Formats: sequence, structure tokens, C-alpha cells
Amino acid sequence: MDNQMEPQSVTPIPITSTPRKRKPAGRLKSVIIWGEFFIIILLIVAIVTTSFYQRHHLKTTISQMSSEQESMAEELARLSDSVGHMEQMQESLIRSAADETILTYDETGAEVHIPILAGVPRHTYDWTCIQNKDGFKNYIVDNQVASYRGIDVSSHQGVIDWNKVKAAGVDFAMIRVGYRGYGTGAILLDDYFDTNMQGAIDAGIHVGVYFFSQAITEEEAREEARFVLEHIKNYNVTYPVAYDMEAIPYDTARTDTLTGRQITDHTIAFCDLVKEAGYKPSVYSNRRTLILKLDLTRLTAYDTWYAAYVGYPDYPYDFKMWQFTDSGSVDGIEGDVDINISFKDYSTD
Repeated sequence: MDNQMEPQSVTPIPITSTPRKRKPAGRLKSVIIWGEFFIIILLIVAIVTTSFYQRHHLKTTISQMSSEQESMAEELARLSDSVGHMEQMQESLIRSAADETILTYDETGAEVHIPILAGVPRHTYDWTCIQNKDGFKNYIVDNQVASYRGIDVSSHQGVIDWNKVKAAGVDFAMIRVGYRGYGTGAILLDDYFDTNMQGAIDAGIHVGVYFFSQAITEEEAREEARFVLEHIKNYNVTYPVAYDMEAIPYDTARTDTLTGRQITDHTIAFCDLVKEAGYKPSVYSNRRTLILKLDLTRLTAYDTWYAAYVGYPDYPYDFKMWQFTDSGSVDGIEGDVDINISFKDYSTD
């Protein structure tokens, strides 16, 4: 019989293992990626900011250059005008002994002899035909009155009794539509425009209008013309629509630096629109401005309304109306009023 031994139980020896430490490679990699991303963002911001400021600086520089170019162009235009006037005066001094000239005065009060322009029509009036009566001037030819009595008014005259004005012998009235401020540049309607227009027409007085301009560009002059046309469209305007651009001697004005060429350009821009609208454009000015500022060779298509407070005008060129006083007296108007004589009956033209 075989002897079998009972197997002995064996206690297993536990196997222990030491956990490995994880390397920080993943975290480091993440930090590097985020760092690079942040740097890229900073670079983008820096590029955008630099580009913005460069563009802004470039725009500012271009704007400054443009402004400087405009200033240089204006200065060159003024210089050109000045040179032209100097050459004209020099020429006139050389030729004054032999040729007919016009005597006027410059800004300093010095005498200037300007040669008469061949291309500008001259008037044919005989000043011995002028007769004064009741504060008006009449042009008498062959014992017949060949002229028309007029006044020009604005809000400065206040309320006017137009029936009395008509009874005083006034044939026509030039009424101010409005004006542009010489400081602000704003266009304003004369406070009494509509009242004066209706009152004069109702009294049987022919009406024309004028606008006091302070335009510094051709477009501003056209803007003024459109303003006038809008306000006169409902009235029967038979006398001229006049452009009145004057210097402001007692204050600084926006038009102080304008050249003669620019003033002439503005005058043409205004008058052309008036003419296109079917009205009769006219240029109001005095001797000094007409001779020394405006280029009369470019204005022959428009009538002249001449202002000179003298016994008779010592002015060679043609003009159709003459404002001969700014201190006249007319029944129906309180205070002084400008009085005119017209050598043309615009109401039948």
C-alpha cells in the first residue's frame, strides 16, 4: 500500500512594486504652448497698434501737406495778383504821359494811374445833361428825361410807406434779399425783405434786388444765388438781381485774403446762375474795387451798378445805374436812404 503525504499549504509572498513618478513633460509642454500663444497675441496687438498709429500719422501728414499746398496755392495766387497789379501800375506810370489813364488810390492812399482797358466798353454819357431836382438826379436829353429815379433799401430803413415813396417820384427800388455774415459765414434773410417787396410792388414801383456777399468760394457764391432765386420766385422782379461784394473796413472779415481773381470768379458764378434763371444780373461796386480788384474784361456780359458819391462819375467804363448818395431823403422813409439814377428802363428790357 502506497503512503501519500498530505501537501503542505504555502503562504504566498506578496509582491510589492514602487509606483513610478510621472514626469512633468505634459505640463511643461502646455505652458510653452500657452506662452507662445500669448507672445503671438502680443505681437499681433503690437502690429495692429503700430499700424493704426502709422496710418493715423500718415493721414495727419497728408492732411497737413494738403493744407500747406492749399495755403501755398492761395499765396501764389495772391502773389500773382500782386505782381500783376505792380506790373500794371509800372506800365501805367510809363505810359501815363502818352496814353489815357484812370486815377485811383491803393490801400495806402497813394495815387495809382491805371491804363484804360481796350476790351471793356466805355460809357457815352454827357454829364452836362445831369440836372438835380428834389434830391434826385435826372438825365435830360433834348428836353426829355432819359433816366429813372431809384432807391435801394434794407432793414436799416425800417418800416417804409411805399405809397409816399411812389408819390415822391421814385420809379424803382433795389431791395436787399439778404446777406452772408462776414464773420460767421451764415446766410440770413433781410428782416424786411418780403414786406418791402410787396409794399413796393403794390405801390406801383418796379423792383430789383441785391445780395450782400461774403463768399470765399465759387460754390458759396452759387449758394447765395440759389438763396436769392428761391426768395424772389414769387415776385415780379423787373430790375436787376445784383451781386454786392464789399470790403469790411472796420473789422476782420472772412474775405480779407481774397484775390482779385477769386472775387471775379465768385461774381461770375453768382451772375451766371441768375442769368440762367431768366433774370438780369448786375455787379454793384465802387471805383476802387472795379479798377483795382475785379477783372473787368471778364465781366462785360453783366451790367454795372456803380457807387460814387460825387457830382458826376469820373469813371470811363459803361454802367447802367449810379448810386450817387448814401444820405438822401425821400418822403415815406425815416432817416437817410441811398438814391440812384438808372440810365436804362429795365422794366421794358
